Amino acid sequence: MEKYSFEIKKKIVSEYLSGNKSPCCLARKYGITNKRMILN
Repeated sequence: MEKYSFEIKKKIVSEYLSGNKSPCCLARKYGITNKRMILN
């Protein structure tokens, strides 16, 4: 079972690659407990 939908993952990756937000900020924004999930 997926914890996060494909659309949410796509949105997070898009924001991260645009360079506007740090992984820590994105993790907080989307309620992800581990910022390393964004980096992997």
